[in-house]
Amino acid sequence: MLRAPVVLSDTAFDVLWHHDDLGEHHTVLHVPPAGANTLEVEQALHREGVPVDEALEALRVLAFADFECFGWIAFNRGSTLPVVVATAGRHGVIAVRDNGHVRLDAVRGDPSDTLVACLPEVRPGRGSSINARAEEARGSRALVELMRRPRAGVAKLFAARRDRYGRRRRSASFVTTIDCPDGRWLVVRYTDGHGQGWVHATPATRPIIREWLHRLGD
Repeated sequence: MLRAPVVLSDTAFDVLWHHDDLGEHHTVLHVPPAGANTLEVEQALHREGVPVDEALEALRVLAFADFECFGWIAFNRGSTLPVVVATAGRHGVIAVRDNGHVRLDAVRGDPSDTLVACLPEVRPGRGSSINARAEEARGSRALVELMRRPRAGVAKLFAARRDRYGRRRRSASFVTTIDCPDGRWLVVRYTDGHGQGWVHATPATRPIIREWLHRLGD
């Protein structure tokens, strides 16, 4: 596994991803087809001191993760960061795509912890939680007012697991965080045990965001 962070160009990432026929790129790491010479790219990486074997192992973790948390974090209107944190067995990897490059690093612990730590530091919003039946959400004054507030940042976060047959199962819903003038709010649509759909909004602490990622991923 990676002993230090590795930064790959989109071209190098694409070449290494297809080195082991890992299939489609991860949703948040979709890069244009490189069309480059595989041998030349790998030789160039070796000359630059990139540990290619370690990078390949990290990509296999991303491709065959047991559990992963991923999403898009928008710090402002012009800066959105795609991030995925995945574990496979005892190995963990974070991948961040930014400005034509993919940065890989080894991580330990729960992927939800690492992903949530990527969010900018913002205090929880002020106010009480809001709950509305999904079919009534458009008529909820509190929800409508919340969604109309100015926002400095937004994130859309998902979870996915492998089932016992080895199939990747992405969460049916996702967590949205919105950074408003009063602080950060979490908004999520979910279905309860009776099949009723709900829209839930609450002031968002990091533990609350982590809890919802696990709830959606289970």
